[in-house]
Amino acid sequence: MLKALKRPIGGLAITMAALLATTACASTTNTGSSGSGGRSNFPTHPITLVVQYPAGGGVDVPARLVSKYAEKYLGQNIVIVNQDGGGGVVGVTKVANAKPDGYTMGIMIPTVITDQYLVKGASYTPDSFDPVVQINSDYGVLSAQSGTKTANSLDADLAAAKAASQPYTVGMSGLWTTNDWALLSLKKSKDVPLTRVQFQGGAPAAKALLGGDINLSFNYPSEIADFVKTGKVTPLAVAAPDRLPSLPAVPTFTEAGYPDVATLGIWRILVVPKGTPEDVRAKLEDAFIKALKDPQLKKEAESVSTTIDYKSSADAAKVIAKDADTYKKLIDRYGLTVGSTP
Repeated sequence: MLKALKRPIGGLAITMAALLATTACASTTNTGSSGSGGRSNFPTHPITLVVQYPAGGGVDVPARLVSKYAEKYLGQNIVIVNQDGGGGVVGVTKVANAKPDGYTMGIMIPTVITDQYLVKGASYTPDSFDPVVQINSDYGVLSAQSGTKTANSLDADLAAAKAASQPYTVGMSGLWTTNDWALLSLKKSKDVPLTRVQFQGGAPAAKALLGGDINLSFNYPSEIADFVKTGKVTPLAVAAPDRLPSLPAVPTFTEAGYPDVATLGIWRILVVPKGTPEDVRAKLEDAFIKALKDPQLKKEAESVSTTIDYKSSADAAKVIAKDADTYKKLIDRYGLTVGSTP
């Protein structure tokens, strides 16, 4: 055992044991260090997860679901903040500019790639964030209000759009989600005069469809699940390579006779600001993956038409890199620039 050595410092006698104790204490409480164990007590207070669209939408629903289960593995609450505005740009910017300490997270979709090329005021790129884990992926659904003359036929709706004297409207969430690429390819391949109406999120668009304010709505399954169950909304086609497990009776666009419609999956990846310490990211990744493996979470996800499709931080980074190439080619093919609309 070490003996308590004493030496005078500034007129005071300080023991070596006291110095060692002080150093150990500082190592534990100094959350500014990034070495191994430097943040071993993370998290010490609630974490904020910024969702860039309103509550009830296709981004918000899975964010709330997985956060609820991840809390027990982190030992802290996860507070969801819906920071909508600018078609998602406001919330994403908030995350990009946050302190990289693990206490502010975001949930990214492919617009984090395309916004830099297409949306005014977007100051971020995929390099502004570090991925933590992919939580799910999805495909878009084009729907009509049940009970209308064209509610059961995509062909009838597109024919009505061509014959209409007034704009035939399609409700959408923020610009350039995967639904926009499906809509753009549909319009260009069939020369259909569909008019896009932007909402701050998919949930408000679905509500506008129910109110008869728009003719059609392009949503993700969780945004319309309840309305489909109650018979208020009729899905016409899904922009996916295969039928969706949550909507097995709904044909793909290819099956419906429109093979040129883009089938791009939307992924939702939890991220933190660039520069967040590696050990903090590892703790977050571990907690969320444990949550995503929880059988009860999977059961609850099915009840709200949310597909769980999780990937590690490393694999999520590969998904982003692959899609960055895909979307850049589409942007160049269609000659799109900042300010372009579908």
